[in-house]
Amino acid sequence: MSARYRSTCRHCWDPVDREGDDACAWCSLSPAERRRVLRRQSLVAAAVLAVLLIAALLSVPQA
Repeated sequence: MSARYRSTCRHCWDPVDREGDDACAWCSLSPAERRRVLRRQSLVAAAVLAVLLIAALLSVPQA
């Protein structure tokens, strides 16, 4: 390992992916890339919640 290698990110203290990097994968992203990742995560979370809601509604016995 070189003297420059940091095992943690200089921004958020998360583990660094490769030797020689000083920032983790998340901090290395541009603001537009971060928004894209967050948007995708929120869409997946909304889809999972919708499926769970539908499953819960279908499991309720009808009167």
